[in-house]
Amino acid sequence: MTGLVHDPAGGHVDSQPPVTGRIAGIDLARSIAILGMFAAHVGPDPQVGGVVGAMMYASHGRASILFATLAGLSLALATGGAHTAGQAVPAVLRRRTVVRAGIIFAFGAGLTMWGTAIPVILAYYGVLFVIALPFLRLRPTTNFAIAAVLALLTPMASIVFRQPAVIASFTAAERFDPLARLGGDSLTNLILTGGYPVLTWTPFIIAGIALGRLELRRPAARLALAVGGAGAAVLAYSTAWIATGIVHGPVVVPMDESNPTTGSPGGLRWSSLFNAEEHTGTPFEIVGGIGTAIVVIALCTSIAIRIPRLVAPLVAMGSMSLTVYVVHLIAIEAMGMAAHDRDNRAALPGESVLNLSVFAAVAVGAAWVWNRYCDRGPLEECIHRATRLVRSSGEPS
Repeated sequence: MTGLVHDPAGGHVDSQPPVTGRIAGIDLARSIAILGMFAAHVGPDPQVGGVVGAMMYASHGRASILFATLAGLSLALATGGAHTAGQAVPAVLRRRTVVRAGIIFAFGAGLTMWGTAIPVILAYYGVLFVIALPFLRLRPTTNFAIAAVLALLTPMASIVFRQPAVIASFTAAERFDPLARLGGDSLTNLILTGGYPVLTWTPFIIAGIALGRLELRRPAARLALAVGGAGAAVLAYSTAWIATGIVHGPVVVPMDESNPTTGSPGGLRWSSLFNAEEHTGTPFEIVGGIGTAIVVIALCTSIAIRIPRLVAPLVAMGSMSLTVYVVHLIAIEAMGMAAHDRDNRAALPGESVLNLSVFAAVAVGAAWVWNRYCDRGPLEECIHRATRLVRSSGEPS
């Protein structure tokens, strides 16, 4: 879904920073996130065990975190990449980011109003893109530090705000929320209780911006990122594993749309913050997810440089991730797979493996063919044309 903001093809005028050329490894990382998303939505249940179960478990939650981190990275690349680290972003690029955010939000709200069984991340992205604007001018080290602080503080704030006495006022206000009245994500859902709540997902996009301000083409930078990301992930997940053992494995209620308000009382215990399971929004999940995303991005960038032809089909799919994401949601809904899979993914893992394989093969094949004739996916092209209507004062109309 992040290919829509990594748009270096457009020209720039003197008032704009040099725009980083497209990095194939970033598109490869997007394709890994897409495959992880397919696994989470139509693949076997992790409870099947074995190698397949372990692979499915690894994809749950972490694929969407990778997407969010890549979204921040793409925003940084679209506004100059490493060339503009620590510099103000020109007004025209900020306005284009706001336009992208609005279009993405509209896509997400529309899909949610349509009634997709799977929570749609796009509306959350729209809000996150706007929140990201002030962080685009900061240096990478500053943004990494801010992401780390928010990873610690926002889960605590989430528990405070989800206390029954507090969230009751938010819920009561939803009757005045036009989006909620139309069947879309309410403001409470978007910020606090939805599948990808902005409050606890902001660290991902800020960390991504920090990554996008680094020289990712330099081998030394990628090596440092891979080592640092792996260290962060191991530290977060191992600490959570030890901590949950000490406090008898408390469980946080996932902040998704099946628990739109407070969930069970157990989800509000402070000890729940020791968890690192998917969609729990704890410090350990956030840090572990960011670390994992950094490793994937560093490895994918190196792989795409070394074997570009071999990974070209995956790179093509990653370059049109928004289109693939929207089409896959429509396909799942049109084929009635969401309700069917809820009942059968654990009982019929073979069928789910087939579904996953078909989704992956069709998406990769279709994207590869499309990319041979067009530079962008259909939805990416729409957003590109819309944002190019926003011009700086020095550009001809």
